[in-house]
Amino acid sequence: MALHPLSYYSHTMEETILKSRPRRPAPDLTSGRANQKARTYQALVEAAMSFVREGRDFSIADVADAARVGRTTAYGYFPTKDALFAQAASEIVVRADFADLSELFQQSSDIKTRVKAVVEASDTSIRAHEAQYRALLRISLETDQGDEPRRVAYRPKRLLEALAPVREELDERLLERLVAALSLCVGIEAHIALCDVCGLTPEEAAEIKLWAAEALLKAVLSDAQE
Repeated sequence: MALHPLSYYSHTMEETILKSRPRRPAPDLTSGRANQKARTYQALVEAAMSFVREGRDFSIADVADAARVGRTTAYGYFPTKDALFAQAASEIVVRADFADLSELFQQSSDIKTRVKAVVEASDTSIRAHEAQYRALLRISLETDQGDEPRRVAYRPKRLLEALAPVREELDERLLERLVAALSLCVGIEAHIALCDVCGLTPEEAAEIKLWAAEALLKAVLSDAQE
């Protein structure tokens, strides 16, 4: 499934005008009518995903109309098209490239196998959608601090799921450090550091990611036993 790089999508005049207005904070999906807010948020993301899959340019107003959500409401959830596109593109990639992890986690409790699967899935996904990952990284770097979302936090979630069999063996601080350290072995940043900066081939980079993840895991588990 091919996704179009973000350079394909130009800002509309409507969004340019809205950018000059004070930004409202992103809606709190945990309070008030939480279920309704969550449904509205997901409806907007699903509608945007349809545009992205079809390679069609869109404005937030277009997505709001497709999702049957008020345009003012839609801007409250996603102040910019970049934010909405980033969320939609990330959802597409994650659903397509990481769907098998849940099945593997059910089948295996071996911690090395589980962490290796996350690293390999990330590497495979990045190689398949490198242009989109680079575009999403650019957006996160160029977006104002008040814009949402800055980055979609799939990495910690997947790694925590992978580490589930040893969570009781690690105190909370050590678990957080391990997740943070393993996060350095996945994602577009690791790919850029190894391929662009170190000049490795994608195959060499994949091997280094796995080697580093295994070394980190071994070191932390050894510390936990001591």
